[in-house]
Amino acid sequence: MFLYEIYGHLVESEIDLLDLPLKANVVSEPKQPSIQIKAGEGGSVNREYLDNETCVHDEYGYYYRKGVGLFEFFKGNVLRATLTQTPLCQDVVRILLNYPMACVLSQRGYFLLHASAVSFNGKNIIFPGPSLSGKSTIASFLITKGAKLISEDTAVIDFRKREILIHSSYPMIKISTTANNEIKFSTKSGIEFPNDQSQRRGHLLGREHFALGERELHMCIFPQWDEKYVGLKRLDFSQSLPLLMNSSLSIYPLTKGKEKNLFKKNSAFFRGVDTFSFTRNKDYASLHALLDYLS
Repeated sequence: MFLYEIYGHLVESEIDLLDLPLKANVVSEPKQPSIQIKAGEGGSVNREYLDNETCVHDEYGYYYRKGVGLFEFFKGNVLRATLTQTPLCQDVVRILLNYPMACVLSQRGYFLLHASAVSFNGKNIIFPGPSLSGKSTIASFLITKGAKLISEDTAVIDFRKREILIHSSYPMIKISTTANNEIKFSTKSGIEFPNDQSQRRGHLLGREHFALGERELHMCIFPQWDEKYVGLKRLDFSQSLPLLMNSSLSIYPLTKGKEKNLFKKNSAFFRGVDTFSFTRNKDYASLHALLDYLS
């Protein structure tokens, strides 16, 4: 068995998660695990599934990724991974720790966003948005300027009284080779992820670049593309809500009860978080405009 602290939970895993969560993120003091990752028999699954087929309810759910395997979820306590891709590689571990883990945490009642988040200049900042909106590039750029990564790709949000909290995920970030060269994030080529359609590479972070634990969110910044305008603009509730809804991680099927709960959590998110849009063009120099606003 292997013990890790991931998304604020002690995870006991039958599967060695390789080096993706660094040794700094391995739990040293014994506690009672809240989530278990179990290994299925592997090699095959018990019926035909469509690629990315998902069905998650409170008691049971599953997610199938073609060429990777079947992930099953039980009452927010157990994630069983029946992997069809062997031997185990870091790309499979990356997939397991994102959407499948998000499905388990959704069963536990957490609010989930497709977002990156960093701690920078005393503020914890989240960047929600769909794929290819530049979230990871912004986070990587800020890390080169002294920020610490909180979460990348999947953000786990907890509402506690008047605080909006985010749980740290694991110390790895994905960026394209072009972005890495432009912002000079790492001299290493990074980990290749064959299943990542954007052909980004993973970069493991040291302890000094990763913010462990849960943190109160202070700012929410939605990255957006615009060839003519670069700048940060404050958003009101009516402008922010559709953008956040578009960034919410959907856990299917979306029943009426789920939709109502999702809308409620999206609305509650803005109680204590200042919200902005950051519009920039494809020129990486435009990232310095955000740095000026945040410094």
